[in-house]
Amino acid sequence: TKERMVADGEELVAWLRTTYGKQKIFVLGHSWGSIVGLELARRHPDWLHAYIGMGQMIYGRDNERLGYEWALDAARADHNEKALQALQAIAPYPRADGSVSVAQIITQRTWVIHYGGLTWGRADFDYAQDAARLSPDYSRKELSPEDGIGESLPRLLPAMLGYDVRGVTHLDCPVFIFAGAHDYETPSALAETWLAALHAPRKGLVRFENAAHMMELEEPGKMLVHLVEDVRPIAEEAGDAAAVDAGNRWIRRLL
Repeated sequence: TKERMVADGEELVAWLRTTYGKQKIFVLGHSWGSIVGLELARRHPDWLHAYIGMGQMIYGRDNERLGYEWALDAARADHNEKALQALQAIAPYPRADGSVSVAQIITQRTWVIHYGGLTWGRADFDYAQDAARLSPDYSRKELSPEDGIGESLPRLLPAMLGYDVRGVTHLDCPVFIFAGAHDYETPSALAETWLAALHAPRKGLVRFENAAHMMELEEPGKMLVHLVEDVRPIAEEAGDAAAVDAGNRWIRRLL
């Protein structure tokens, strides 16, 4: 459940703070993780130097609607009859009560991904999924649609669709939004509008003009630069020299 995952996040952050003797840490949440991360920022702002949301979830119902409308428009422009038939068959999307079925969301995501709303310029996610298949850490059973996402999606979908933080207008820790210009898995316009109205000690918006939802894979260099130049200095300003030194060692390893 969402609440169990948030509780897991709370336990993990508490463990990190105690184990490494840190009053505050950074939390970055991506996609579904942005629900967990933002809940941590809401509940424990004093634990965080800053919260960074990527592919930030704001309002589940509009998230689905905007992605669907974009995919439908792309299919029309492409004269893709197969896509049009599949997308029109799940209308209205979402349903009047805001819900969608597992089959409906899979259809919507299939065509959002096909037109680059997951990774800009790519029609599938094979480049990442194929890497997972090579990993010795996963069995084929764990990677199968039935036993992997097929197990979790039906359980987590209601919480995702019901998620709504439009009314959250104040946070007591710095907040950064990293937004892919072509993201239609979690349409960036929702997060950008929310951030503009948010009151926080510090705010930042970084737009990835050549990326969609997977900006950490699409524009990794730009992401690293903004984490280093815009986000990490908050720890230094707070007097956490050890965090900055650890960050410097991490950056040197990457370079």
